[in-house]
Amino acid sequence: MAKAYEHEVEIKVKVQSLDDLHSKLVKLGFVFDEPVVQKDVIFINILDGWPEFNPNRIALRIREENNKILFTFKRPVANELDKIERETEIGDASKMRDIILFLGFTEISKVNKKRITAEKNDISICLDEVENLGSFIEIEKLTDGKASEKVQQELMDFLNSLGIESSERITQGYDTMMASLISSQNTK
Repeated sequence: MAKAYEHEVEIKVKVQSLDDLHSKLVKLGFVFDEPVVQKDVIFINILDGWPEFNPNRIALRIREENNKILFTFKRPVANELDKIERETEIGDASKMRDIILFLGFTEISKVNKKRITAEKNDISICLDEVENLGSFIEIEKLTDGKASEKVQQELMDFLNSLGIESSERITQGYDTMMASLISSQNTK
């Protein structure tokens, strides 16, 4: 059963070493799951504007992870990393892709990553190695949709305590970063 709140607030930072962060987090009591490989295909309605931020732009994702296929709906609120998100398991990625395309959405990027996750109290941490983009830490918290700026600051303060500076923060999702990378490669 879904939680009563599904408003995800996230902070993302590109890092040099996931091993150092992993060690620091384990010392703080975080217990990490086994690594998983995630293969994502992301779709948006181009008419909602791209790549500029638009709070009305819905993103749809098909994720293959282990033996599961997940379909995700995302709508940003204050920025790309503050969003309403709903997710469900589906049986057929190809049929879901067809439905999404029939609805007028366009595939904008594919994101492949190796991820390890941990949770403690109400904080989720993801250490990601993203193909063609590098190493990242994502720290997330589900909220009721109120005070998301306060939650973002709380999460950034936690990252500061790990030696990560606010100036290193990235405000785009992997899908946007990957689409921008592909676009820049195509214009060369």
